[in-house]
Amino acid sequence: MQSLQLDLEQEFRPRLLVSAAQFGRCNYKRKKHLRGIIGEYGGRKARCVLRILIELERECEHKRKLQDASYSFQRHVEVLIALLAEYDDMKSSSIASSVVNLPLNEEELYGKVAL
Repeated sequence: MQSLQLDLEQEFRPRLLVSAAQFGRCNYKRKKHLRGIIGEYGGRKARCVLRILIELERECEHKRKLQDASYSFQRHVEVLIALLAEYDDMKSSSIASSVVNLPLNEEELYGKVAL
């Protein structure tokens, strides 16, 4: 199986986007928020949810960079909040580094921030 990797550390994210996601992470409730972001997730494992969230974030970032009219800052923040919170949950359950090839510290996860 292909290892799960976050390439976010190689990308630049606007400071406001990263700050908003970090701020919102503490209010994230999986049952309440995840359904609105990826639809019915029905007991999917955290690794599967993370894969979906990573792909959604990549799509949002691609639209942002292209200045696509369909880009939504709010949606991008929601996806990043869920991604960070789900990653934190995996990390706290100590399976992130052994089962999944993900960054181990927050700086690597959030990526570089454009100044």
